[in-house]
Amino acid sequence: SGLQDVYLVFTGTGSSTFKYIGNFDNASFSLSTRADFAQLELESYDEWTTATNTFNNNTPLKTENGKGGLGKQVANTFNGAWLAYKRMDFGSEGVNQLSVEYSGNSASCPADAAVEVRLGGPNGTLVGKIATPPTANGWGTYQTVTGKLTQTLSGLQDVYLVFTGTGSSTFKYIGNFDNASFSLSTRADFAQLEL
Repeated sequence: SGLQDVYLVFTGTGSSTFKYIGNFDNASFSLSTRADFAQLELESYDEWTTATNTFNNNTPLKTENGKGGLGKQVANTFNGAWLAYKRMDFGSEGVNQLSVEYSGNSASCPADAAVEVRLGGPNGTLVGKIATPPTANGWGTYQTVTGKLTQTLSGLQDVYLVFTGTGSSTFKYIGNFDNASFSLSTRADFAQLEL
């Protein structure tokens, strides 16, 4: 960002036969954005924490086969671990709620497991927290939970999903997370408005 001196350096193996790299007319730079907020596969993060799960032999976050063996999910989640989705374009209308599909084992995940929604970084502005308590006494039972955000998010945002919960040698994980969906909730009670 900002004002930069940029140099394009052309390289290749030259010889008496191959004297040139090529003919070039122009070049351009652009910033890519994401627009997959309505059906966000959580394993398609832009960045994730480099911290490790101290209650699981200092192992990092991982992806593994997801629900029904189809697709992928984020696993080995732990308190403070995070996923980043950068330059998410929520458009002009925006979003004000988040749904998360996950699986949590009551023998391995704490009752206070949750996903925080933060802007700008893993310690950035907190705009939502969705409880993700255990779903069953074992893995493989998935549930979708939805929570309101404290503000409507619009335009370009760097969104961080931060896993939280009271970890221990018993409760090593926050859960396995398959996908998420940001949406705009509108009032449906217009037929009986209280004045």
